[in-house]
Amino acid sequence: RSHPDGDRGGGRRIYFLGTDANQQFRYEITGEQVDWSPDSQKIVYRSGRNNQVGIWISNRDDSCHVRITDGGTDSFPTWSPDGKTIAFSRDEGGNVDIYAMNVDGSNVRRLTDAAGPDTLPVFTPDGQIIFRSARSGKWAIWKMNVDGSGQTEIVSDANVGPDWTYS
Repeated sequence: RSHPDGDRGGGRRIYFLGTDANQQFRYEITGEQVDWSPDSQKIVYRSGRNNQVGIWISNRDDSCHVRITDGGTDSFPTWSPDGKTIAFSRDEGGNVDIYAMNVDGSNVRRLTDAAGPDTLPVFTPDGQIIFRSARSGKWAIWKMNVDGSGQTEIVSDANVGPDWTYS
């Protein structure tokens, strides 16, 4: 079912495949943009399930699902290696930035505030965040610490295309 702000994962599904040939599991979760917890027991994802848009966490079998944000633009959630933080993108006032929060949805904090969009966060194994930014007027790849400090451009020319994508 579509949401007034767009699909937001309401009509999209997350499926699980095993590593054996044609091995498929019976779980089908309403959502998109999924990331596994470090212990592989939970997933974080964007969804409009139950007509409630936001970022959700579920057990791997879709039990105990809980919405941890209620923002219609919250997207691309990613789990930190220590399992304590989730970073995500949010459009606040027409500008997309990177935010972080505790896994229960508390302590939401804005990590970037550049004039251009900052999106697609992903954690490195040592806990830094890599993200895309067009703050300089062109797409580039940046890194920062989990508290938002140390924002540094690491790939200066990462235009949207077959090698780099916006979504």
